[in-house]
Amino acid sequence: MATLLTDKGEFSVPATNGLFVSAADAARATGWTLKPEGMCRDEICVPLAAGAVRGDRVDLGTSSARRRCTTATCGRSAPTRRTEARRSPG
Repeated sequence: MATLLTDKGEFSVPATNGLFVSAADAARATGWTLKPEGMCRDEICVPLAAGAVRGDRVDLGTSSARRRCTTATCGRSAPTRRTEARRSPG
């Protein structure tokens, strides 16, 4: 399981090989949908890196870094991550 922290809220979703999640879970959590041209929200599409899509699964670790709009954490609780973010300098 992975915990995704997005502008839409906090979501726990099944993930494999890091942050590969189903396209449906990615859309529900982020509002971005997987299309042949990449991850899209409304008319904006961002191409994905090679290997970021496997069947109907997308690597949010790769796509979130490119979009800079989704923070994804894997294997840690969201409250712990938020606490660490408050404590870090800067």
